[in-house]
Amino acid sequence: MSCMRIMWTVFVTFPEVADKVGKKAEYACTWARALADQLRNREDIHLAIVSVANSEEIQKYCVNNIDFYFLPDEKKMKSNGGGENARKNWNQIINDFKPDLIHIHGSESMVPYELIKMKPNIPLYLTLQGILANYFKDYTAGIIYDEIKKNVTIRDLLRGSGILGDQRSAVHRSRFEQEMLKGVHYLGGRTTWDKVSSLAINPNAKYLFAPEMIRPEFYEAKRWELKNIKRHRIFMHQGFKPIKGLHILLEAMYHLKIRYPDIELHMSGKNIMKNQTIKDQILQSGYVKLLFRKIKEYGLQDCIHFTGVLNAEEIVEELKKAHVMVLPSSIENSPNSLCEAQLVGIPTVASYVGGVPEMLRDGKDGYLYTFNEPLMLAEYISRIFDSDQLAESFSESSYNWIRERQGQELVVNQTIENYRIMIEECRKL
Repeated sequence: MSCMRIMWTVFVTFPEVADKVGKKAEYACTWARALADQLRNREDIHLAIVSVANSEEIQKYCVNNIDFYFLPDEKKMKSNGGGENARKNWNQIINDFKPDLIHIHGSESMVPYELIKMKPNIPLYLTLQGILANYFKDYTAGIIYDEIKKNVTIRDLLRGSGILGDQRSAVHRSRFEQEMLKGVHYLGGRTTWDKVSSLAINPNAKYLFAPEMIRPEFYEAKRWELKNIKRHRIFMHQGFKPIKGLHILLEAMYHLKIRYPDIELHMSGKNIMKNQTIKDQILQSGYVKLLFRKIKEYGLQDCIHFTGVLNAEEIVEELKKAHVMVLPSSIENSPNSLCEAQLVGIPTVASYVGGVPEMLRDGKDGYLYTFNEPLMLAEYISRIFDSDQLAESFSESSYNWIRERQGQELVVNQTIENYRIMIEECRKL
């Protein structure tokens, strides 16, 4: 097959073109940026990436062997897909680039909504991150209704947000997500959970295994070593939504603190739990207010530390310093944070939800527990704290296994093979 012309739609602005459209570089969508770096210099792929900008007309830039297109009217594109004007702009970009296939990264964003509704005569391939239609059912993560009501804040009331408001928003957005999933020809994912969940919505789509690329700093990392850790330190990626389960981890830490008085939690991201001024309190969400109550009730005020926003190298270093990484979410598909931890080799305890059990082998690479069982979470963390032999075994096993199932070369080859299969199938129709 000759050079394949592949067009991506993403919901972030890549750092290399951010200044050209007057935006700050966005460092989300890390899997797409890592994969683009692997594809941009290949002779068998010509890549275009479409995002959005606050402008009045389409913008195009060619940077580092990639054609970057920016759809105008960013606010409208993100809120409702952009309507009829968006369709005209999509057609203009398609006519200019002439893609053989359009790869849509994730179903949570409204940006590709009108594109999918247009039903272009081009194969549409959507790779799954999460699925809102399933996520919102677990959004409150075991928090009872009375506790939610007790922690409603001024911010929640003014914005119509908060735990229940955000859940209602997810329900609303999931209706558009289902339309998008029903409108594509191909679905790509990594777990049985996302396969059965997406095909239940669109049984006519063809599902392809689509592993994701992790940032190179994690593949290049030397393995976690006991001699370099701060004992009884837990690392968790920022989680200020109930679905991420921080309240469960705090309860587990309350029980662990009796045995390990020096226990501490380091979380990536900025500290949004400031509570020193009236402004801090007004801007506080209901869930953060609940976390404050829990931290005070459990006596954990001196145990919680925020690292600030970290780049990939800094996350590697934080993981190497910690004794265990915890993923306490109430639902996940295939979280990259877990892959990153495995690539570094830190022992991990994760909730048995969604696609996680296919990523971490219980008792071999770490431990799995039922997400709303803080006592079980505490038990598994303590086993790792108490046994260097167990921690070393988990580290070596996960470090090697993740490279076998999600190595860089494997991801690139599978991605290109998927593109080839879809393009050839559609040409035969």
